[in-house]
Parts: sequence; structure tokens; C-alpha cells
Amino acid sequence: MFLGDVPRRRIGLVVDHPERDLDGLCLVAQRLAERGHESVLLPFYTQHFDLPNIRLDAIVLNYVRPANLALVRAAAARGIALVVLDTEGGLLPDSGPTSPAGIARFLRASGIDRQLALYLFWGEALRERILADTALPAHRALVTGCPRFDLARREYNAPSGTPAVILVNTNFPVVNPALADGSAIDDRALASVGFAPDEIRAIAQSVQLVMDRVIDAVQILARARPARRFVVRPHPFEALEPYHRAFDGFENVTVRRTGSAVEALASASCMLHVNCTTAIEACQSGVPPISLDFLNEAALVRMARLPSRISHGADSIEQALDLIDRAESLSAGVMHEAITPHFGPLDGKAAIRIAEALADRPLPSSAGEDPQPWRQRIAAALGAAIGSRAIESARRAIRPARSIKGFTLSQVRDRIDRFAGLHGHDAARVEPLRTALGLPIMALRISPSSEKNAMLHDLDQLEGQSHA
Repeated sequence: MFLGDVPRRRIGLVVDHPERDLDGLCLVAQRLAERGHESVLLPFYTQHFDLPNIRLDAIVLNYVRPANLALVRAAAARGIALVVLDTEGGLLPDSGPTSPAGIARFLRASGIDRQLALYLFWGEALRERILADTALPAHRALVTGCPRFDLARREYNAPSGTPAVILVNTNFPVVNPALADGSAIDDRALASVGFAPDEIRAIAQSVQLVMDRVIDAVQILARARPARRFVVRPHPFEALEPYHRAFDGFENVTVRRTGSAVEALASASCMLHVNCTTAIEACQSGVPPISLDFLNEAALVRMARLPSRISHGADSIEQALDLIDRAESLSAGVMHEAITPHFGPLDGKAAIRIAEALADRPLPSSAGEDPQPWRQRIAAALGAAIGSRAIESARRAIRPARSIKGFTLSQVRDRIDRFAGLHGHDAARVEPLRTALGLPIMALRISPSSEKNAMLHDLDQLEGQSHA
């Protein structure tokens, strides 16, 4: 299908964790619709069920790691162009499988570097290493930034009129996992990206020490400043229960994880953290980040140096209290020379650059042999026969925590409407998708809003069902 002389593309956008990633990807989807193209939001947990039911020109992956390699190859075998926009593309460790060298090593060993149509990098640092150590051509490696950081800009983020709170962002999903089948350590997630068992044990030990120290420190700070309100905001992949237990009885401490990090920062006078990427968003939002350096472990510092570097450092409880008391006079701590190589320009235009790359650049597919492991075959068959919504409902009945990875049509529509109004454009259409048999799936379609596009949408839907 064509809009004028421009081929109309349908781009799949994989949503890893909605609390962190949905806003930014909805922003990209609206920007694509403004350029006359469609998007399909694919929940991370059900993308392997949904893929057989949707005709896509390209899929924007949240990463390429051992955990999703079979799906990546299945998409390539279907003739879908492969694009990467990393979920975690800026704050990377010095060594290990998730370091720049480790990511390059896996791309090269898997051969995916030769298959990628585009790699959209947050900043130059990772791009330079990938280009140096893989076969990815330079013209397919673009620095765009990450769209979720656009939303920290003033035009998207109105200041809150509520009383300022002391925001505490935690970052301990390794030892406090929300989705690890009751395990004390999320070893499967770490193993899926290439960490060895002894490395996992060492990381978990360090993370547990820091988590315990942070809880103890916040209890001390809250007792020392009873008139101040503290809001503890756990990482999206963390369980809430340990924090509810730890702060039960503290009238001035609330454990809350609703909305995005930017929304939480809107009512904060400062943000306390250890090794947390949200320090970047705090800087952009004009909220001074305070790093509780005296609670850290050397091994974790090597995995995440930047958050501490761009924050006001506290080497003791006394220094932390002093910084909290002086928060209104502290600078936001922005250090562009330190941030930009890893996180990109941070100019509020990442979504525009991503949409332009996806809409205007060639997206060559890389169809190859699909090994179709038995799990992929079963997933494809189930997705086509039953639909991912029914499958996911059954899985959530067994593991209710899985629901944190889901999102609804109304949540997407609210975001699309808000972004369109800020851009001065018509809001894109947001619609559910179904299998060829008419059964609902988890993916949502975002398409241009004009009458002409709506007619083409209906034709495309029929075409997609005939190819499902």
C-alpha cells in the first residue's frame, strides 16, 4: 500500500516494560503516524505468539541477546527487516556480556550484525565499539537517542503543584525480582544475557548488600526528617513487598510505583539513588540527583559509573541529610560532556530521529534459514490458533505478576492523544488486532487518522489476515 509516492510501512515496536518504555514508544508511534506510517506495539512477553498473525515490514527489537535470538531469526526468516533500539543502551558496564565489547561479541558470533537493517544507538560510545568489532555497516548505525528521555523535557512534563517529596529510586531486580518464579535471585535473566553462574553469584551478593544498606539508610533518613515526605519507587522489575515490609509504620514513607519515572520526578525536590539510570532523567527534569555513594560496592560501581558521576555525592548519612536540606539550592547536576557519549543529544528529538530513520531509510530484509526450534513452532501454532490474549490470560492466572508487563488500549490511546495535541497533529488511530480466525491478540495497531488511511487500513487488515 502507498500514501502518495511514499511506501506505507508497518513497523513493529517491542515494548519491554510498559512503566519504563511505553511512553517513549507511543511517542515514536505517533511520530510515525504523522509521517503516514503504521506501528504495531508488541508486548515483550507475547511477541512470539503475535508475530505469525501480523504482516510487518520491520520490527524494532528492544535488544538482541541469547534470550530472544530464536525469535529474531524467525522474524528474519519471514522477511521482516531487523532494527535494534536498545532498552538499556547508555548505562553499560565496563566488562561482561552486557558491556559494549560483550554486545559486539554476541552480535558477531550470532551473525546478526550482518542481518540488521538498522541499529539505533543512544550515543556514540556504543556505536563506535559495535562498528569497530562487528560487520555492521556504518550507514546502518545511527545515533538517535532514546525516546523515553524526550519526555523529561518541559514541553512534555508540566511541573507538579503537589508538595515536593524526597524520591528514592531503587534498582535491585537481581535479588528482588518481581518475575522470577519465587526465586530469591533472578539468575535466569542474568544467564539469558550471557553471565556465567559464578558471575551471577558475585553480582547478586553485591546487589543484596547494597539493597539492605539502602533500606537501612532510608529508615534512618526518614526518622531524622519526620516532617519530610519520602517516596520509595522500586525499579519496574522489582517486587514491592520487601519495601512495604521495611517501611511499615513509617508515616512519612510511601512505597509507590505508578506512572513513569518522569512523572514521579515532577513532584520531587531531589532524588536519592545508588547506580540508577534515572539520574539522567532527574538532570533533565531539573531535579538534583543525590548518589548515596557510601552504600555502594566497588563491583557495582564498575558496572554503572555514570549515575554517581553526574550526581551530588554523599559519603555519609550526615552528608545525605545536608544535601536533602539544601536540595532547592542544588544544581540539577547536568554534565553534558559525560552524558552525551552514552545517552545521545538529550534534546527532546530522539523520537523524531527514530521515526525519520524508520520511515525514510531503506530497510532491507534479511531472510535466511529459520531453524524453527520446537518451542518456536509451538508458539507460532498456538498464537495463530488461540490468540495471544487468551494464552496470556491463562499464564497470568498462574503468575499474576506477569500483568506488570502488559498494557491496555486505553493506556496507549491516552498517550497518543496527549502527544498529538502537543505536536498540533491529529491523533493516530489505536485499535486491537486479531488473528485470521478473529481471535484477539495482545498487540495494538497505531495508524494514521485520515479517512484515506482508514480505508487503506481496512484493506491492509484483510491482506494481513490472508497472510497470517
